[in-house]
Amino acid sequence: MIRHRTDHHSKIPITRASDNDLSGQLPTELGKMEKLEYLYLEENDFESQIPTELGELTKLKLIHLHGNDLTGVMPEQICRLMDDFVLSDLKADCEEPDPDVTCRCCTSCE
Repeated sequence: MIRHRTDHHSKIPITRASDNDLSGQLPTELGKMEKLEYLYLEENDFESQIPTELGELTKLKLIHLHGNDLTGVMPEQICRLMDDFVLSDLKADCEEPDPDVTCRCCTSCE
């Protein structure tokens, strides 16, 4: 699990936790990291749905979530960041014919 104190880490622009055998649910507190621009969480063992709170990260330019056990629909709050040209790179496990994540706004499906 990713653990952090929001008051201290809210100014970190990059979180790189790729391929670290991390597991559990993605913490909703990630949405409080207001300065976050790049979020690399691919190739771990995260499960459950993608938290809508990630859509609160208005400086976010990149999210890599593929290679996990995430399921469901990419939250509309995150897709709005793509629509507003804030987020430009969004990867998830949304490859057809049997996607784990349904994503109307992903730039790449694994």
